Amino acid sequence: MRLAEKNRIPVRAKYTNPRIAFDGERWWLSVGIQTARKLKPLRGLLFVCKERRYVRSEGIGIDLGIKDLAILSDATKVRNINKTRAIRRLKKKRRRLQRQVSRKYQMNKKEESYCKTSNLIKSEKRLLRINHRLAHIRQNHVHQATSAIIKRKPSFICLEDLNVRGMMKNRYLSEKIQEQNLYEFRRQIEYKARWAKISVIIADRWYPSSKTCVICGHVKKDLNLSERTYVCPVCGNVIDRDFQAALNLKRYGDAEQMTSAS
Repeated sequence: MRLAEKNRIPVRAKYTNPRIAFDGERWWLSVGIQTARKLKPLRGLLFVCKERRYVRSEGIGIDLGIKDLAILSDATKVRNINKTRAIRRLKKKRRRLQRQVSRKYQMNKKEESYCKTSNLIKSEKRLLRINHRLAHIRQNHVHQATSAIIKRKPSFICLEDLNVRGMMKNRYLSEKIQEQNLYEFRRQIEYKARWAKISVIIADRWYPSSKTCVICGHVKKDLNLSERTYVCPVCGNVIDRDFQAALNLKRYGDAEQMTSAS
């Protein structure tokens, strides 16, 4: 039996809430542990000590998107991992395997049923491994991005409340939105910020972060999704729309912090 954490089986502990899961390739058994002894931290995981006090930097506004996974208010960009060469090669290999599996199903069709041969089962397993590989690469990228943001120890993090379910209804962008793992990014930011005692502010869903000029405050209501550069008709401000959204989210977070402090 292989362990997810090598050579780490706690003894003299109470095991609770066992769960068995099957991902299509392997079976996984996970249990909770109740122990009075202090367990050693996992490799690569930094626990925040309550006694230590960190010097907080200023807040961060984060705009999530499709072109880049995230744009921060200090002009830092988190790249879209789906545009890398490794992901493109895996997706190309997956398309070929999907066509191969489909042809084998048609070849082995008997009246209204399908006969699964050993070669067909092998092809399906290879396809499943590629899907797991793609999912793991994307999840790891989100973990690295969120951990890097939390390690900067900002005073707050302001995110926008995206309607991901509604965005998925756009058939032209649904696949790209699904590959970005936008909800997973927000979920990881929230629980990692809770560990590090960093406040997370969620902006109102209808807050016009991209349409509001960061200089004069003019709201450009007719801003289309294809316009990647914001040109203000009042003050002439020319700025990237995603970076402007991140700046406006930072201002939103500053205002919320001042309101809660007063």
